[in-house]
Amino acid sequence: TGPDLTLRIRDSSEPLLTLTSIGLAIRGKAPFGPHAAIKRTEKRSADALIVPPIREKLAEIRDSYNESTITFRGGYALVLRAYNAGIAYRFVTQFPESIIVDRENFSLRFPDSARITYQSNPDFWSSYENPYVTTTPDSVPPGRVVPLPRLASLRSGTKVILTDAQIESY
Repeated sequence: TGPDLTLRIRDSSEPLLTLTSIGLAIRGKAPFGPHAAIKRTEKRSADALIVPPIREKLAEIRDSYNESTITFRGGYALVLRAYNAGIAYRFVTQFPESIIVDRENFSLRFPDSARITYQSNPDFWSSYENPYVTTTPDSVPPGRVVPLPRLASLRSGTKVILTDAQIESY
């Protein structure tokens, strides 16, 4: 892992994005991320059909992925899933008590040739009413809050969207 946790995501022909300095700050706990020591890794695959209680577009949804769970010393794990059309990661903690997450960290880097579409806000609070801007990654103004979602259009025509999911008690 080195000094930072880094996740490089690519398809068979090109790099898609890189997440660096992945970490988690939990109130009253040592920060997770920098100099993390791997305890063990586990891999598994799944291929199942999900039947949604309320049918929208499909009566069945295929849930097919490869998953790696990397358990670190200190009570943390990082679960990575690779689907045919996307990836996901989440933190898992193994503390017996309730926790308060103060901050989730990562630095995001798309390929230099990408065009980024994002919403730029002067501060963290947003009603998502500001216009979206499309520019190159190095043209995003420093010091601006750039909330999710973010869309990258790569030179090959591939689109990469970064968003969050299953946020509870935020």
